[in-house]
Amino acid sequence: MSDDVRKGKVSASRLEILALCPGSEQLRRTLPDTALDTGDEYTDLGSKLHKAWETESTLDLNEEELEVYQRGIETLDRIIAEWKTEFQLETVDEGQRELRLYLNDPSTLKIVASGQLDRHYGHFSKPNSRPHVLICDFKGLWSPHLTPAERNWQGRLQAVLAKKEYDAKHVRMAFVKAMFGRQDVTDYDEAALGFAETSIFRAIWESEQPGAQRRAGPWCRYCPCKPFCREAALYSELPSVARGGALEETLKLVNLMPPEDIVAVWRKWGEVEKIFEAMEARLKALPEEEQSRLGVRMKEGRKMAAIVDKVGAFNALRALDISSEKILATVAFGKGELVALYQATANCSPKDAEAWYEKTLDPFIKRDRAKPSLVEI
Repeated sequence: MSDDVRKGKVSASRLEILALCPGSEQLRRTLPDTALDTGDEYTDLGSKLHKAWETESTLDLNEEELEVYQRGIETLDRIIAEWKTEFQLETVDEGQRELRLYLNDPSTLKIVASGQLDRHYGHFSKPNSRPHVLICDFKGLWSPHLTPAERNWQGRLQAVLAKKEYDAKHVRMAFVKAMFGRQDVTDYDEAALGFAETSIFRAIWESEQPGAQRRAGPWCRYCPCKPFCREAALYSELPSVARGGALEETLKLVNLMPPEDIVAVWRKWGEVEKIFEAMEARLKALPEEEQSRLGVRMKEGRKMAAIVDKVGAFNALRALDISSEKILATVAFGKGELVALYQATANCSPKDAEAWYEKTLDPFIKRDRAKPSLVEI
């Protein structure tokens, strides 16, 4: 997203890195925009899902994405119902979706940070009755390293922004983990909101000091500055971190291996596959809660719909005045089925039927080969 709407200041999604590594913002400002563009297919998918949750239009979602979208809505509804029940709120208003709010320095009134609320609810139509606000932030992907809600800096800033916007006395911050249909919720009372605000201003102040320290840690995983950060590079060399293993580095080592070692490992390919299959079987057998804790879940198999009454389908298409040629162009003929058909019709041996196939149908066959494969001598 452009920094225009953020006014060049830290956003809620970036606040955690700033708070844990104060010097990261100063490094970030020295880098060109192209260096900070870390988007990938997963970023695009997350944006696609967020757009659907904002507009409630699912036309651009495929079948799997639609499942995640629906789990997100079901989780959202559950969070709202639990909140209303706990605080005895019969009716509430929904605030503007994707509302961006700004945090101002109380002494200068200059903007120092901003945050965007995916969904939020409260008594907004009653100015004198705004004690409770609920914020729901969608997480469309797996989010295995998402900081728990009670320690999450993004949620902390969003809660403070809502408190200031609506003069709220209590804010519930909820993360909607749509991929698994889970939720992570924490509450801020009036005192906690005050402490949260103080901690945010302290973190921003520290990041603006000359030579602000850069502190490496697990948060480097999501920091776009890490390719240019010495501290992040040193942190990645720690044995406990390196065991997490960069695939790219492992692949580079293959070029250094003697061919004799490579072929010895290659011969174990089948055994390794069986080991992974056994591991997958164990994970599938775990209870749902244990799977969720590990960041995995069971997904329904893809839908399969094969036409078994081919004659009926053919006649239905012909009834629509679709020519036989066009229909046949969509059909794949299998060699085995055609050989068996001719063998039964001509009452001949399998060998003769295959010879007929190779000779009679040769003008209509496009012959090709798959890529060469490696085999034992």
